[in-house]
Amino acid sequence: VFFDDILKSMDYKEPKNRKTSDSEIMTVVLIAAGYFGGNIEKALCFVHTTGLMPGILRKSRFNRRMHKIGDLLAEFSPSTTPRASCSSHPPRWSTELTNSLSLRSLPAQTRRSNIPAR
Repeated sequence: VFFDDILKSMDYKEPKNRKTSDSEIMTVVLIAAGYFGGNIEKALCFVHTTGLMPGILRKSRFNRRMHKIGDLLAEFSPSTTPRASCSSHPPRWSTELTNSLSLRSLPAQTRRSNIPAR
């Protein structure tokens, strides 16, 4: 929902026949970076097994889509995101996102430690 709202405010358009939206791709990338050390495969497994995104793409197709939207992803990277005037305060969207993705808010059976290793 977070990236959906941002992309809508940017008037971002994507084909309507897609089963997985670009915002879902971005969310998985963020989960991978924040909780799985950048491991996309573990993040894909997490969102699929927890039911967060049951129809998420498989690894190969996901990687193709991720690279297709690379420029869009780069717009949200910390190195290009404008910072608040005081460097000790993260941007507002960063704090909101961290709060919304907190693993503590998930039920115990869906936390990272219970995901089967591949």
